[in-house]
Amino acid sequence: MNPLAKIASLAACCLLSFTASAELICVEGTWKLKPGTLTDTIPASRAPEVLRAIDQADTLEIRQENRAALRRWTEILEAEAGTDAAAVALLGRARVYARRGQFDNAEIDLATIHKTHANF
Repeated sequence: MNPLAKIASLAACCLLSFTASAELICVEGTWKLKPGTLTDTIPASRAPEVLRAIDQADTLEIRQENRAALRRWTEILEAEAGTDAAAVALLGRARVYARRGQFDNAEIDLATIHKTHANF
């Protein structure tokens, strides 16, 4: 796939990410559970911990500490496999890869979201 097509694909997925999740939302720079919803994949007792981890990864990404952000997104992905948080981590990691010009890695993460989180 040529770089232009990869960028278009990545942009489409990123635009979809704004409407994709019904459970986890980013409000004023902080990740929260959408009011009136419960996540059936993250136990309520662990939700604050998971949301804090996502906030940390997001903050590292905003500061452009790409290596640390990739590490944190990967930790979340491994710890929360199969959950909404894993899909958010895949999106975050894909953004970092794209920013670094690693479009093949970004494409792999986006394809994984499509395969494993079709309802995300």
